[in-house]
Amino acid sequence: MRRFASTFVIAAQLLLVGGCDFLANEKDGTIIVAGTVVLAETGIPIQNLGVSLGENGSFGGLFIRATANTGTDGSFRIIYDAGPNVRLHTVTVNDEPYNPRFTVSGGSARPGEVTDLGVIELGEN
Repeated sequence: MRRFASTFVIAAQLLLVGGCDFLANEKDGTIIVAGTVVLAETGIPIQNLGVSLGENGSFGGLFIRATANTGTDGSFRIIYDAGPNVRLHTVTVNDEPYNPRFTVSGGSARPGEVTDLGVIELGEN
């Protein structure tokens, strides 16, 4: 009996050290959102444009959780750990900071998913 108990303890330690967490049951709360922003009329990338990831609140509010700016090629990537939260998040392109020269676009993302918004075409105001 004593040998069985020590074997069980060693096996449990190996599982935990090896990365096996058989007690975990929470979903991965990481949100990854990516895309490329271009000017609709020309296809030219829009650089240094603000993109925000906001959490939709219970009573209709939107709480900004992460932001990014587009690079010289118009691309952006936001990685945010929402924890065990499973609420839908809103992605707003041309926000935080807002540039009045361009229109606004967006999409949505869920925790535990990778969202590729692809090429986002914005018009000029």
